[in-house]
Amino acid sequence: MTDIYSIVGIVLGLLGIIALFIATCKFNRPKPKLAEGLVVFLTCAAISAGVKVCLLSFDKQVIGIGDNERLYVFLGGLAVIWISGEAIWKAITAQD
Repeated sequence: MTDIYSIVGIVLGLLGIIALFIATCKFNRPKPKLAEGLVVFLTCAAISAGVKVCLLSFDKQVIGIGDNERLYVFLGGLAVIWISGEAIWKAITAQD
């Protein structure tokens, strides 16, 4: 069964591609290549995965680890969100 994070990831990915095309028109850039679109889609979808990892780090039944390790799992999810945001920003604002 598909969870809400997968659906949100797909929606964010589609919105990211739309934002890429809007930025292309606004900044008078060449049309984006397939690779750029895939990077934006996957990194937008990774944001929802990072949020899921952060939230799962609080659930003791899902992740059976100690409190010290929970912090590292949470920070890993936060790192995924941060790096995905940077990648999206670079793809949308890139100057060719």
